[in-house]
Amino acid sequence: DRMPQEEPLHLFLDNFFTSTNLFEELSKRNILVTGTFRRDRVANCPLSSMKSAKRGDYEAYNTTDAAGGSIVFVRWKDNGEITLGSNCLGVQPLQTVKRWSKSEKKIVDVPAPAMVIEYNGSMGGTDVMDHAFSCNRPGIRSKKWWFPLFTFCLQSSMHNAYIVYKNTP
Repeated sequence: DRMPQEEPLHLFLDNFFTSTNLFEELSKRNILVTGTFRRDRVANCPLSSMKSAKRGDYEAYNTTDAAGGSIVFVRWKDNGEITLGSNCLGVQPLQTVKRWSKSEKKIVDVPAPAMVIEYNGSMGGTDVMDHAFSCNRPGIRSKKWWFPLFTFCLQSSMHNAYIVYKNTP
């Protein structure tokens, strides 16, 4: 209830956090959300497998959530198939992304839905943190279940403090 109302909040989530129930709850609270989905977390969504599709093909499905809002699901074929959902973005306008083609041995243009472009452009902070974590993984091992969770929280708070420090004038 303390969130700023002047401008809409738009969250970008990776597949660890996303579910249709979460999207419905955030829609009720007027929070815009876009994220990737794991295949088993897309409830009642008839998107087909894209194993035989060529790169750049996509399939979209529009559903109405419990709050009366709309959630758009897109399954897009890149190197593998990627499933995204959003309560504020859609497929149009189609844009192109540059990808390396093994068969042609050059960089080619691949069509991508607008949701994919916006998601990739906004998830940069998570990717930077994941990269920093992989380069500086603590070498401490433990048999306690909570210790990896504790070290992740400690490491992420140190990383976030560093980012704030770096961006403070």
